[in-house]
Amino acid sequence: MKSSRRDFLTMITAASGAFVAPKGMYAALSPDRKLRFGVVSDVHIAGVNGELWKWRKALEHFRDVKVDCVVVAGDIANEGLVIELESFAKVWHEIFPGGKRPDGEKVEHVFVLGNHDQAEWSHRKDPYYAKKGEDGKPLKDKDGKLVIDEEYFRSKHVYWAKETVWKRLFGEEYSPFFAKNIKGYWFLGSHWRCGGIGGKQEYEAVELPGYLKEHAAELGKTKPFFFVQHLHPKNTCHGDEAWWPDCGKYTTQVLKDFPNAVCFSGHSHLPLTDERAVWQGNFTSFGTCSLSYSWPLQNNFNGGWAETPEGVADIRAGNCNPGYVVDVHEGFLAVRRMELTKNKPIGDDWIVPVPVNPAAPEFAFAPRANAKLPPSYAENPKVEIKPIKVKKWDGSFEDKVQVSFPAVEQGDKAFSRVYGYEITMRKKDGTSTTVRTMRSAGCDTALSLEPKLVCWNLNPDTEYIKDCDFEIVPIDGFRNRAKRRRPCMALFGGSSASTPASLAAKKIWASKLGVDVDTFALKESKFESSAKGRPKIENLVNAPFDAGKKYNAYVIWIDVEDISASEKDFRTAFSSAVNRIRRVDANAKISVLTPFVSPRDGELCKKVTLFSKICEQVCAQNKVQCLNQIASLKLTNSDAAKYFSEGSVLSENGYALLAAKQVEFFSKM
Repeated sequence: MKSSRRDFLTMITAASGAFVAPKGMYAALSPDRKLRFGVVSDVHIAGVNGELWKWRKALEHFRDVKVDCVVVAGDIANEGLVIELESFAKVWHEIFPGGKRPDGEKVEHVFVLGNHDQAEWSHRKDPYYAKKGEDGKPLKDKDGKLVIDEEYFRSKHVYWAKETVWKRLFGEEYSPFFAKNIKGYWFLGSHWRCGGIGGKQEYEAVELPGYLKEHAAELGKTKPFFFVQHLHPKNTCHGDEAWWPDCGKYTTQVLKDFPNAVCFSGHSHLPLTDERAVWQGNFTSFGTCSLSYSWPLQNNFNGGWAETPEGVADIRAGNCNPGYVVDVHEGFLAVRRMELTKNKPIGDDWIVPVPVNPAAPEFAFAPRANAKLPPSYAENPKVEIKPIKVKKWDGSFEDKVQVSFPAVEQGDKAFSRVYGYEITMRKKDGTSTTVRTMRSAGCDTALSLEPKLVCWNLNPDTEYIKDCDFEIVPIDGFRNRAKRRRPCMALFGGSSASTPASLAAKKIWASKLGVDVDTFALKESKFESSAKGRPKIENLVNAPFDAGKKYNAYVIWIDVEDISASEKDFRTAFSSAVNRIRRVDANAKISVLTPFVSPRDGELCKKVTLFSKICEQVCAQNKVQCLNQIASLKLTNSDAAKYFSEGSVLSENGYALLAAKQVEFFSKM
């Protein structure tokens, strides 16, 4: 009896209460599969023995579940050495002697090379590859550089020897692009061409468009065909975190015409537990992580990836060695995500319709992002801070301060799985707020293996964790948060942004509006005029903002002191700030505050009036709301005295009063 995708989902749900079938039942649930294949990537065989045990474990699992094919999406070797490729091939032939399973059925291979396979790394500086003198020592030229034995060197590196080595190890001719038919299904593969030798990086699947055009009728639009390369096709799996995707010209832009196309790619090492590892648009694309190690998940400072000065170590994920087992059915793929060294599923099975419906792709990010509730705590968890000693690579110990809190409880299928945590630290005196986004240490592995305590270690002198209140908000794979208890506003300005007066205003905003306010100040007290050189545009929006944190409101404050700027400088700086905000948050609500008044000085009055008009014009051009706050107050002389210490300079009390007036405005944003 032939089962449909709906029948298959019903069988799995009935068998296990979810999409994950218990061990031993997966084969029974797929009796009518057309093809089964295993997929791994980034094996990174190092030397003779490094990582081989993981490769062996993966192949043993694939053997036991009776795959018809094994796919490796690049980076077989770690340093591009022939001996590493030989070690990889040796284990392959031990597990599948003669290319067959124990039951005698044939097992095909679809292996492609990645950047690690096609590079020389720094081996030309290694005396091992140098010519030797009569004394047996490495020879050097007049400049003191090693004289490399070129013939010997090339015989030891995959890049130079791949044609002969590939035929010897795998019994087939090497070709940069190839096609194999396995049990009636086409597999297309594209090798990485050059990993930086001579300064070149060549990795695009330049032959794919021509092949698809020539074989379009044969490939059709319904029966799946599979394409394997090392880099993720641009704008597909893993979204904006897909490190170093291809340009998309030879993949994404041509595969869009084939709803039956399915891609597998590696390189990024991003976890398979991330629901964005599978993507559907006009075709289907899977990220394949790494059999060797998941990406070293960094601590993120204020939403960004930049290294931080307090010396926080990278958080590596939970020693997961993942891969896929893919069953091909008529109309869908059943994709199991496995921890291959522990034989544990690491997430729900994906039942992926192929061909995809481009009008409503089921595995597009958007519909799945809202399918479940984000993970959440019943109440804010208790945070513990304590001194610890951390062992270093050299065996010595160093002092650290550990911040820890309980991991969010998981297992309820109504909620998505936690991928990381947003940690907000607010100084009790209201002077500053720091936000760090960090990944869960076990977010890449089986749920049962995820640590129950989340910890990160900082240098003992880290200031932002002292005397503060913590708020912990879990994040899922789509970066959804259960909620942000307080919205956040970004304030950009000139000298006003760093004065005691503006800090007083900031406190009022925080207390009256219930928002966090991050202040970004110019390094210069005024915009530089054209006569003095180009304005310091880069300082209008500084590094923490560039890191990518999103705010509920973005405010650009043009202080009275800033009116010394020329019209050209102001327009340029203002437009630059708006554009940089838009790049981070296309739908950002941006406002400009201009606390201008009509001072008694005639020339200054003209300048203020002109500058106010310029501000309104620039705001209109950039679709930004402009609020000439003080002018709208229509102050009497007695009122003005409350705001200004002298002339047109706002007093500290004036800033506080102004902030109070702005509460109504911001509460509507």
